[in-house]
Formats: sequence, structure tokens, C-alpha cells
Amino acid sequence: RASHSLMATLIFVVFAGVQQMEVWGGLIEQRESNLLSAYNIVGAFAFFALIRSGRNLRVAADPSLSFEQCLFGVTSICGSYAITGPARGGIMAIMLLILVFAMFALKPHKIQQLSGLAVLGLGAVMCWKGLTDPDRYPALVEGTHALIAVILMSSISVLSFRMGSMRALLQQQKSDLQRALDENRRLATLDELTGLVNRRYIGSILGAENERQRRGGEPMSVALIDIDFFKRINDNHGHAAGDA
Repeated sequence: RASHSLMATLIFVVFAGVQQMEVWGGLIEQRESNLLSAYNIVGAFAFFALIRSGRNLRVAADPSLSFEQCLFGVTSICGSYAITGPARGGIMAIMLLILVFAMFALKPHKIQQLSGLAVLGLGAVMCWKGLTDPDRYPALVEGTHALIAVILMSSISVLSFRMGSMRALLQQQKSDLQRALDENRRLATLDELTGLVNRRYIGSILGAENERQRRGGEPMSVALIDIDFFKRINDNHGHAAGDA
């Protein structure tokens, strides 16, 4: 968990470098880029510190903080869309990347919530920039971007249900295999009739005891207890009576 969170922090650092290149290219204002980079890096490092310290185990049901980290990424992308200007189309691809990651980490209903918040967040930014900065964010372009965003987020929601069904099926198969393995282990070491340990298990115990006796020099005894004339019970009354 800590390594994944640290990787996310490094990705935000890389994006800060990309934003600075856009500043040099005249696409983004320096002040806006600095504010967004500070928000991204400080927030990502806070998640890393929370997970690395173990406090995440006490403050959230999901120790990985997957939903919270994805939601933080969505807010970051919305902020980036608001300042990127002409290159903002590529920002939507990064939003899609966050949602695809969420498919492998979150339950379907959580992905739906995240997709809905992403659509609302981007839609709000598109409306805001279209009203306040129509030269850089024309209404027609923003309407097209909004439609693409709705299509992408809806597709992610549908795929998340299929992914969730596949995960549930795999989890059920894993549980069935684990139960079968536990039963095989039980049958391999216990006598089916009496429930006592069988010869295979006794052999391993004798080997361990023998090694312990060789190290400590203490004597070791083996006691064999038998029922006298037990064969007569099976011969006279049958094996079922003998088992009983």
C-alpha cells in the first residue's frame, strides 16, 4: 500500500514537471500551475504518510484508501482542466486512467459514485470556464467534451459491474479451493473413523521428536496400545460392529 501511494506521489511530481513545460509554452499561468502542483504533491504525500504510519488502519474501512485517493485524483484533474487551456483535451484521458485503476480496487457501487462525481466535477468546471473565459473555453468545445466525458464515465460504470462480477466469481472459486485444500489436509493427517492422527502424521511427529531427542539428549519412548483379540470382534460380529 505504501509503495503504491509513493508511486502516485512520484507521478504527481512528474505531472508538475509537465505543467511547468506548459507554463514555458504559454499554455498555463505560472501562479496557477504552482498552486495546483502544491495541492497535488502535498495531498499525495499526505496519503503516503498516512499509510506509511499505519494510521490508515484506524481511520478508514479500506486500509488502502483507494476511494479517497481516487477522489483526490479526480479533484486534481478537474483543477488541471480549469487551467490547462488548449491542451485540456488530454486531461480527460488522465481522468479515464484514474477510473480504470478504480475498477481494480473498488466495488462497482463505489466506481459509480466516483464516475458520477467525475462527471459533475468536470461539468461544473466546463460551465464555469465557458462562462468566465469563453475565448479559451468555447461553449461548443466544452459541450463536446462534456458529451465525451458522459460516454466514457458511463462505459466505465458498465465495465465496473462486469469486473465486479468476475471478481466475485474468482473469490468464490478461491474459497471453494481453499475449503477443498483444508479438507485434503485434514484427510491426509487424520484417521477417518476415529478422528485420531494417522500414520503419516505420526511419522512426522516421530521425526521431529527424534531430532529434539538428539539435540537435548533426553530419552524418548514410544508406546503402542492395542485392543486384545480385536480381530475376533470383526470376525464374529462384522467390521461395522468393530468400527462401532
